Amino acid sequence: SILGYDPRQYYCGRAPIEAVARNIELSPNDWVFRCNLVTIADGKMEDHSAGHISTEEASQLIEELNDHFGNRQMRFYAGVSYRHLLVFKGVEFDVQTYPPHDHIGKPIEKILPRGKGADAPSGIIIAYLVLNPCPPVYQLFLC
Repeated sequence: SILGYDPRQYYCGRAPIEAVARNIELSPNDWVFRCNLVTIADGKMEDHSAGHISTEEASQLIEELNDHFGNRQMRFYAGVSYRHLLVFKGVEFDVQTYPPHDHIGKPIEKILPRGKGADAPSGIIIAYLVLNPCPPVYQLFLC
């Protein structure tokens, strides 16, 4: 039992637990995704940790993401190094995501989020890649 709930029945991933631990206010209709900064090179997942980016540099990138994409329905929350969160408020999802560390060397289009509502997080990933043709460390992935 975790906080009185059977994880075999109620487990919905690490992101909501991390959000609660960080005092991020959530309602029953909110969705939380882990949002990792990664390295993508030649259209493939090269590194799951953006070269173990510093927390300071990563926080600046998360701030940029909020400047470009943040709104009342969606907000990024900076974490430590490459590990961050993305909260969607009142949006319905039935999405399959893929942990970057399990897909090193695979084409990015094969591991984008899939399912109902996946166009929102996938669109953010694609838009950010287009906005940032900078060094590959400036790329993100939802998992």
